[in-house]
Amino acid sequence: QQILASLWIENSISQMSVRIRLMTASHIDTRLYADALLNNVLQRFSRSTVILEHPHDDEVVNELLSQYQFHAKRDLWHMRLEF
Repeated sequence: QQILASLWIENSISQMSVRIRLMTASHIDTRLYADALLNNVLQRFSRSTVILEHPHDDEVVNELLSQYQFHAKRDLWHMRLEF
C-alpha cells in the first residue's frame, strides 16, 4: 500500500490562519485525493485564512487550487542538479 496524498495542517489560533502543505504522489493522477483533502480542510477552517505551500510545477494540483480560488503570492520551484 502507498500514501498517494497527504495534508499537513498547522492551526494558529492567535493569527486566525491555517497553514497547510499538500503532498501528492508524482507518478499517478492524484486529483481526486487532493480534491478530497482540500475540500475537507476548507470546510473545517472556513472562517480562517488558509495559506498553502505547494510546488509551482505540479500542474494538476495547481489547476485544482485555482478552482478553489487560491491566488499565488509567490512561486516555489523545486530544482535538482544531477551528475
